[in-house]
Amino acid sequence: MENTENHPFQEVINELKENNVRITGSENAHKLLFKLCKFKEIRMNGSPATCAKNGDLRRNKVIKQAKGILAEYKLTGLLILPVHFKQKGRETKYKHDGNATANRNLWNSSNRAKADNHKKPVLYSYNSKKA
Repeated sequence: MENTENHPFQEVINELKENNVRITGSENAHKLLFKLCKFKEIRMNGSPATCAKNGDLRRNKVIKQAKGILAEYKLTGLLILPVHFKQKGRETKYKHDGNATANRNLWNSSNRAKADNHKKPVLYSYNSKKA
């Protein structure tokens, strides 16, 4: 096991280990911040590249910002994330109704025309003149 006693964010690592969060010792600042946010139930982007894209920044700048956020957390105990670090909410098309086998994209009522909407074939009469 690695000795992480000289890590700059050792207090954060100790807090996470006390709460049974898996720490490998090779996390960068962004990954450590992600694990802390997950423990605190704050939604955050797990990828520094996604955060960088959302904030129109470079990936290295995002990791530096993560270091600053962790340093601030060590001093104050408050976890304040910039907007581009937060994960965007996903819009769900359907609410879960408990039926895991329902494939809503293949339901007959939504994908096929109903039988009563079809035009009936033209009926020709047989009353023609006899010659």
